[in-house]
Amino acid sequence: PAVENVRGAVKLPAYLQRPEVSADLRSGFLTVLEGSRLKIQATATRALSSATAEVVTLPKEIIDDISGESSPFDESVEGNDAASPPEKVAPPRKISLSVSGKKITTPEIAIASNSLIIPMQWKDIYGLAADAPLKIRIEASQDHLPSTYIQGIDRQHIMLAEETLQFEVLAEDDFGLKACGISWQGEFTKPTGGTPAKGSLTIEEGGPTRTSLNKPFSFSPANLSIEPQKITLRSWTEDYKPGRGRIYSEPVILYILTRDEHAQVLKNEFDRAIGELEDIARKEQNLNDENKRIERNHGKDLQSEESKKKLQQQQDAERNNQQRMEDLTKKMEELFKDAVRNGEIDKEALQKMSKALQSMKELSKQDLPKVEKKLQDAQSQRNTQEKSEQDLKEAIEEQKKAIEKMKQALKDANEANQNFEASTFVNRLKRAASEEEGIASTFIDLIDKVIGMNYDELDPVEQRSIKESYDQQRQTAADVRWIQEDLAHYYARTQKPEHKKLVDAMRSSQIDEALEELATRVSSNISFASIAESKRWAEQLRKWAKELEGQKKKNGGGGGGGGGQSQEDKDFEFMLKVMRMIQTEQDIRARTRSLEDLRRALQPKEAPNQPESAR
Repeated sequence: PAVENVRGAVKLPAYLQRPEVSADLRSGFLTVLEGSRLKIQATATRALSSATAEVVTLPKEIIDDISGESSPFDESVEGNDAASPPEKVAPPRKISLSVSGKKITTPEIAIASNSLIIPMQWKDIYGLAADAPLKIRIEASQDHLPSTYIQGIDRQHIMLAEETLQFEVLAEDDFGLKACGISWQGEFTKPTGGTPAKGSLTIEEGGPTRTSLNKPFSFSPANLSIEPQKITLRSWTEDYKPGRGRIYSEPVILYILTRDEHAQVLKNEFDRAIGELEDIARKEQNLNDENKRIERNHGKDLQSEESKKKLQQQQDAERNNQQRMEDLTKKMEELFKDAVRNGEIDKEALQKMSKALQSMKELSKQDLPKVEKKLQDAQSQRNTQEKSEQDLKEAIEEQKKAIEKMKQALKDANEANQNFEASTFVNRLKRAASEEEGIASTFIDLIDKVIGMNYDELDPVEQRSIKESYDQQRQTAADVRWIQEDLAHYYARTQKPEHKKLVDAMRSSQIDEALEELATRVSSNISFASIAESKRWAEQLRKWAKELEGQKKKNGGGGGGGGGQSQEDKDFEFMLKVMRMIQTEQDIRARTRSLEDLRRALQPKEAPNQPESAR
């Protein structure tokens, strides 16, 4: 008697909350999750009288090297055995089978961590046995960890608190996902009296049969009352295995900046953009020089293969430079939008940046493509010698115009950068003042615990706070020293009297030495003196920032539409207002979407996952 059909009924572990699974066993092999229970039913070609079976437990296989080659560490070493002792497994055990007509049914077999072989034999009603026993191998598998990751954003991201970050949370598991969400942990990068942000949200509920989750989410720091700080953002997911808990993704680091910090980042990016623009302009000048050489040396023989080869090389180089200009223009466009969003960048800096950007757009879309097209035309097989000469001449002329436009774009960009740099002095002074206030605030919070004590007598928590304040004080002293030095260099270039006045005031106050001395007091836990001095210098730094800001407005640097404005200035100011209105509307729409995401996340489970800041 032969076997017509073999099937298995698998009861998965109860925690998975899944229904019984039916599987085809005609191949003689089945993978089953450990903790499951398996019942096998075989159907023979005719009625049976009896059947027998046993369960053979296999030792776990140990694979030392995936390549199959022996490892040098396999040899016996003092203190180590050459080979692990064989695993002890349960001896084969017979199981009783139920026989009914043509069908054989096993009892439920518990699947542990070891794989099994189940040989089955039978006799029919005529006393005839099967030619060979049916052997079924059951491979035990584990409930693997789920995985999750955040998609759609860089691993590091810089933003303002009112901006909204959009991304997707993805999670996968082999059996079922209970839920997925996000969590965040804040960290202040300088002393402050605030509390770092911390929270968690469930953004998608799963189910026993849902093996993947994919949920878009809008993360708004402002909606979660997260002030400027460094945020470590992770996605998390959880499957149904008891005791496993949440599994977290790789972190995404968010730097939520104040406006003055944001302005400094933009300034650094603008410096790099100007450097790249200078490199493109140099390259274009070199290409123009080479085109002139070709015109001079091969002008009467442009139809030759050598000339065409040189022209093709020039065309390829021109196309490459045009692509670089196009890529840089996109970067500059984003930089300009971010500068407008910042709200504290000097209007004249924005106006010069806008002019440079407009020139770059024309260069990438019109001027440089014209040069490339003329170089291509000069190689045409249908050209006469005179037509090729004319095309090359026009390419050189168009290139000269493009180079002049690049020079003007660089001039506007450098002037914008100069105004940018001037406006950052105000922000840098304000930031230094805020850092001094943060150090004073830290000591005010600690005063009851540290007053009258030596540093060595303090609790480790207070010692760490004072050490952080000391490090911040030394950093602030270095920042102020750099502000003073940069101001002196800026005055040497621009000869603006307000900057000379401020440099002289900072030097006469000896603030750099005073802040270094204050750092020593902080490290020695001289509490009241540290608080008083930090507040005094914070006030002085803010006073200097206010004076410089007031002088800038007096000179027309940041004001509104005065009577002496040109029509061009008025048009630009109107454009800025429109851009800011659009950005504000976009921010409101994005934050509204973020609030809707929050509402949906908090609706299923109000209390457990609701962050304090979102309540």
